[in-house]
Amino acid sequence: MAALKSLERMFLGLEKKEIITGELARKVHELKDTEEFLNDNKAHQACAARKKTATVEEETAKGTLLRCKSITSFSQRISSDP
Repeated sequence: MAALKSLERMFLGLEKKEIITGELARKVHELKDTEEFLNDNKAHQACAARKKTATVEEETAKGTLLRCKSITSFSQRISSDP
């Protein structure tokens, strides 16, 4: 009888370990997916930053970026006059 109880405890312990192993494997998979998402997002942000820089450089070279800034400051001065 004591041997049977000992076996039952041993198998219950193994079942718990299997459940924990399954949960850990699921968490590892989730973390890998999250890491992949973050890396993709980082690459997307870097691409967007490069495009923004290129656009600013292009607009500055054309002179249109400076004109836009002048218009913005002019409209701000008009709206602040009484």
